[in-house]
Amino acid sequence: MCGITGYLGGREEKDVIQRMARAIEHRGPDAERFFSDGACTFGFRRLAIIDLETGDQPMTFGAYTLVFNGEIYNYRELRSELERAGHSFATTSDTEVLLHAYAAYGKECLNKLDGMFAFALWNAEKRELFAARDQLGVKPLYWTMAGSTFVFGSEIKALLAHPQVKRTLNTSVLDSYFQYRYIVGKETFFDGIQSLPPAHCLTVREGEEPHIERYWSLPVTQKEDKGEAYYVKEVRARLEATVERMMNADVPVGSYLSGGLDSSIVVGLMAGKKARGDLHTFAVGFKNDAQNEFAEARAVSEMWGTAHHELALSAEEYFNGMQELIAFKDAPLSVPNELPLWKMSQELRKHVTVVLSGEGADELFGGYGRMFRAAYVHERDGIQQPFSEYILERYKYVPDAFLAQVLAPEVRGAIGARAYADTYFKDLFAQVSSMPREEQTLYMFQHAHLLGLLHRLDTPTMAASVEGRVPYVDKELVEFVHAIPFHYKVRWQEGGEARAKGRDAAAISETLDTSKYLLREACKDLVPPEVLTRKKVGFPVPLKAWLSGPFKAHARSILTDARTRDRKILNQEVLLSDALIENAPPIGIWMMLNLELFMREYFD
Repeated sequence: MCGITGYLGGREEKDVIQRMARAIEHRGPDAERFFSDGACTFGFRRLAIIDLETGDQPMTFGAYTLVFNGEIYNYRELRSELERAGHSFATTSDTEVLLHAYAAYGKECLNKLDGMFAFALWNAEKRELFAARDQLGVKPLYWTMAGSTFVFGSEIKALLAHPQVKRTLNTSVLDSYFQYRYIVGKETFFDGIQSLPPAHCLTVREGEEPHIERYWSLPVTQKEDKGEAYYVKEVRARLEATVERMMNADVPVGSYLSGGLDSSIVVGLMAGKKARGDLHTFAVGFKNDAQNEFAEARAVSEMWGTAHHELALSAEEYFNGMQELIAFKDAPLSVPNELPLWKMSQELRKHVTVVLSGEGADELFGGYGRMFRAAYVHERDGIQQPFSEYILERYKYVPDAFLAQVLAPEVRGAIGARAYADTYFKDLFAQVSSMPREEQTLYMFQHAHLLGLLHRLDTPTMAASVEGRVPYVDKELVEFVHAIPFHYKVRWQEGGEARAKGRDAAAISETLDTSKYLLREACKDLVPPEVLTRKKVGFPVPLKAWLSGPFKAHARSILTDARTRDRKILNQEVLLSDALIENAPPIGIWMMLNLELFMREYFD
């Protein structure tokens, strides 16, 4: 795991690439190296995970020079294939295997890679830079054109360290942030700086615009039913293989353990590969909070005999850390539990360098029961509202009315003129309009929501110089589970019975329906019964208690001071009213705080 950055074009200036690389030093505290041939310049920060002695970058083979962030999990198999074709290797690193794979297969090598990665490769003979990002977007890669110079990096701050890159707020993404908590698609909070989408690669020559193309996609096809017993057996076997593969490292490996189903299954699978007491697990919560999941996490730890660690944060620690984490993320925080994850990552770095996470299970196996129930209800009741509009209304985290109220009129006008988020989701649903509604909903979570979660994982782990790995977001596993019919993922209780037990079936689906049914069946022996049957609760952060109590004045002071007013992003007339702080959704207040702290970090 590393941090990469560089540029193509412009003058070679050593101090520029040094500033760019040092801006992302936290991603790689173990080494710093550079490459330049006058046209192309690379900077590299290394967090040593595999081949600790000889895996340094940038790495050159013939005309090719590579900088690479991530892990190639099938590098041993690929190395054997390349050796049979006549390639020889000087190291045992996956970096060298990737370099030779590109030399042998060109961009077609991407179809052979199973891993999480973002890389850039300079072809000195063709005078051409090639870059790519993994199929599901675990590792980030950002780029921009600064005049005629192509600039890229693992984080936006590396690009901003280049003297030709301007920092201008991209107001058109504010609707995406407030409504969905993350920026959909390829845009960022900075005008002109884009994220290379997952499963895409780009090619660029000096002075030219990059050519971007998709190299992989999940098929949109009718699914053959092979029966529950087959799927239960295969899911278990594939999860076991994926977790074992992701435990490969030359440094200590541990796991987050929230007490929920997904991370508990990962711990159970890892524990089978280690002696009791050798596996470190990590849980985080809050002081004096009854919603902590420490008890559930302890039950899993005791079941497998892990070396368990707990961290309880105070409200003061939480709010005092927000701006620092925003500075690592280059964006406002997207979900309240991002900060506890960062604090936990700082703690676990004392014990391990690699940590496995349960992210992605909900998006793969159908974990958001309320949303899938809404899709089911839309079809069952013959609702006439277009399905994409209906499901997005229920997906939004703050109501449209709140957004219209708190944004300044000029900003609302800029958002409305472009309708960035609306256009993105319209195009997304158009790709799968012929699919059943539940499958459309799953597609939305896999292609939009998952990216926000993966960014949430990458920032806090890398800010603590820790590599986060995600077994549920493995390309081969995703391809297999994607082909399983939906009725094995979520099991509905009959609609009539649901109506009899509650006012609104969509609102109570978590207690009436079984989400992630196949995952539960495949792994029910790995978790305590109370974890297996427990409904999804997410990661509880007591925002309501904090913002209606001791931190209400803190929020008001930030949102109404002179700096905030002068930006003319938030509607000050509304913010000064007592009614807003008293009645607004806590998540809305929290997001406005994040936006203002972000502005102070990057634009003051």
